[in-house]
Amino acid sequence: MARLPRESTAVQTCWTWVKWVFILPILPGIYVDVVSGEPLFASSDKFESGCGWPSFTKPVDAEFIRELHDTSHAMIRTEVRSAHGDSHLGHVFPDGPQDRGGLRYCINSASLRFIHLNDMEAEGYGDYISQVEAGEVW
Repeated sequence: MARLPRESTAVQTCWTWVKWVFILPILPGIYVDVVSGEPLFASSDKFESGCGWPSFTKPVDAEFIRELHDTSHAMIRTEVRSAHGDSHLGHVFPDGPQDRGGLRYCINSASLRFIHLNDMEAEGYGDYISQVEAGEVW
């Protein structure tokens, strides 16, 4: 069996590994599933939640997200998985910015691959450029 990169192993077995690059200031672009390439979140929907994980207010397209009831670790939560790659992305909570819908998608950075706005068209994500704000957000 081929050895999977650490990111792929993490998201396929539901454990967490932090890529600190996603905690840094936001650049314009899109975040995709590291396993399947599904478009997941836009930089324009990223915000600093104070939880230590990349946080977003909504996915770029609900078609690429599955939400599942999660009772692991003696908690009741909603797990977020990618629809086609079945990658564990993290969890969604109802404590996000109220003026932006009230949700906080708290995402495992190992599940994400960032594609800069300048590369989105060439990498096949041109349809999502309008959802990305140019420039640093915070």
